[in-house]
Amino acid sequence: EAFLLAGGWRIPFVASIVLVMVGLWVRRSIPETIAFQEISDDNKSQVTSNTGIEKAPLLTLLKKDFKG
Repeated sequence: EAFLLAGGWRIPFVASIVLVMVGLWVRRSIPETIAFQEISDDNKSQVTSNTGIEKAPLLTLLKKDFKG
């Protein structure tokens, strides 16, 4: 019990950091599927060609439409 109070409780946190790093490494090393790449490319071209997208809709909401 003294070990856990002194610092043993940190072991699960360190282990989770290691697991997260391994998961990120695996995720970054696996290539995306061709279908996802095609959909992603289509979405990028739509976003860049559409000029009606607001850059900060939350700021617009707070400045113009906030009733408080």
